[in-house]
Amino acid sequence: VLDVNELAKGQKFMSIGMFNPSDDGNLLAYSVDNTGYRQYLLQIKDLRNGQLLPERVERINNLAWATDNKTVFYVTEDAVTKRNDKFFRHVLGTDKHDLVYEEKDELFDIATGRTRDKAIIFLEIFSKTSTEARYIPADKPDAALKVVLPRQPEHEYDVDHRGGLFYIRTNKGAKNFRIVTAPVNDPSEANWKEFVAHRPAVKVDGVSLPTTPLQKELPTAVIIVSGYGGLGIHTLLNVFRVFPDQFKNVVFVSIGVIDSAEMQDSDHIVEMKVKLEEALQKYVKLAAYLDFPATYKLA
Repeated sequence: VLDVNELAKGQKFMSIGMFNPSDDGNLLAYSVDNTGYRQYLLQIKDLRNGQLLPERVERINNLAWATDNKTVFYVTEDAVTKRNDKFFRHVLGTDKHDLVYEEKDELFDIATGRTRDKAIIFLEIFSKTSTEARYIPADKPDAALKVVLPRQPEHEYDVDHRGGLFYIRTNKGAKNFRIVTAPVNDPSEANWKEFVAHRPAVKVDGVSLPTTPLQKELPTAVIIVSGYGGLGIHTLLNVFRVFPDQFKNVVFVSIGVIDSAEMQDSDHIVEMKVKLEEALQKYVKLAAYLDFPATYKLA
């Protein structure tokens, strides 16, 4: 998908930051830093022909795709302070980069992302002790940015979405955080329902909502992979591109090969198994991000 050695030719430094494919698997938004100062440039590659689109955005931090596969939302940093402070909307192929939001309070940074079910694009606004989340439906990129909960001193929260509900991890009245649900159309505190209660001895570190489970009766793509890398990622994206709407599940298979001349003891087998499973889990996570139910098998 990306040849970093090729990108690094003629450069003193090269690092890949963001790596974000469109829903249809045809386009890849990625960022590169050739300064060593975490100063990233956005580029978009058409995976169907290997060509770069004309879009180039300096000082980008992160990006989220809308479901139309042509609208992107991205965050940029201030040229002096490197504080992430501006949130833009851009339709590929146009000259417009609409400033949707600017955070002027120097205590706060911003970041964007998309929920695991891919339904909501979030703008996260955060300081050391306070947060605020705003959102746009991913299938309505022209919609106005709405606030989940206005920021308050000492109130920290983050949000995920599933089935028309926000799942809010909050420290309001809960030093170790708790999880509540709220309807998307009115997520104010009056509509909160307890989902995971506060426990004084246990901290709630995050919310991970499962995606659709494998549907075993439906067509399944089986992809043989080795380590986690460009070849496996490219194969996965090509399955989506070449066979649109055909496969409903993905199974990643990895085969461990043991060289008897190099194997020293049973610990070698255990180490190899751990590395293979770590790689397979990354593929499953990527498939889940692309909204494909996935699992893995180790042979």
